[in-house]
Amino acid sequence: MVFISAVAGLAAQQGRIDPNAVPVEKEPQHHMVFSNDFIRVVDARLPPGYTTLSHTHADDSVAITISPGREDAAAMARIGRAGFSEGGYSHIVTNAGTIEMRFIVVELLSGSEKSTAAAFLDGPTHRLETENDRVRIYRIKLAPSESLPAHQHNGAFLAVTVSGGAGPEASSGITTEPPTAFNPDRRLWRLSNWSPGKLAYSKNGISPEIITEKGE
Repeated sequence: MVFISAVAGLAAQQGRIDPNAVPVEKEPQHHMVFSNDFIRVVDARLPPGYTTLSHTHADDSVAITISPGREDAAAMARIGRAGFSEGGYSHIVTNAGTIEMRFIVVELLSGSEKSTAAAFLDGPTHRLETENDRVRIYRIKLAPSESLPAHQHNGAFLAVTVSGGAGPEASSGITTEPPTAFNPDRRLWRLSNWSPGKLAYSKNGISPEIITEKGE
């Protein structure tokens, strides 16, 4: 099981904007799944052969690959990669592959600020992959039956599941309840019930215990 947590943090890239492009959320295959005063999350799902409208990314963003559009080894190795892009550009994306191309795009809105506290690191399962003026990106990788104890980040974060979730009740969508509210006794995220692309937002930085189960 792997998932990325991006701690919202902010700047903008000077890029070429197509005056005829639509905003990213108006592209038909780009679905807004969460927003607040600090971030917006777009689930981009492109079927094989699909070419997007020209669309503009006005804000800085982090794009997490859920499905690369192809099934060759090089493409599949990109699953879970999280890349930061400065805003201020338009583009067109074509899925020339044979399977769905899917990205979770986390836009960092004006007014969000990255925590100035030290990065949270907790052993080999919790790795800081990227840090800049706008964002920190962590990767958490858990083997079957492995768990990560409850812990506290220094600011709000969004977690994105990129693999696993093989359980019979695997779900997608987003969890936004405070961890202490949706499971007050055990305070855990059971990742066997989370499909790739499942999101969890913690505004208080609390991560409950995270567990996987045998076979994930």
